[in-house]
Amino acid sequence: MKINEKIKEYINSNGLIMKVVAKRSGIGLQRFYRIVNGNSSMTVEDYEKICRDGLEVDPSIFFKKNISKIEKLKTA
Repeated sequence: MKINEKIKEYINSNGLIMKVVAKRSGIGLQRFYRIVNGNSSMTVEDYEKICRDGLEVDPSIFFKKNISKIEKLKTA
């Protein structure tokens, strides 16, 4: 499974709203949809923004096998 597919699955399985994740990520809504649907390539910066800001998760989680319900980053 590709990273964008894992991100989309994570969003859907955790009841998140893509529009909200896009806004928190600081990525335009159309670009965000193109990224998660695999219609646009994702830069490292996009990936980090989506993970850290949009989803509040560590970027490494999408390299693990079971990612559907993972704890958010702990804030200090």
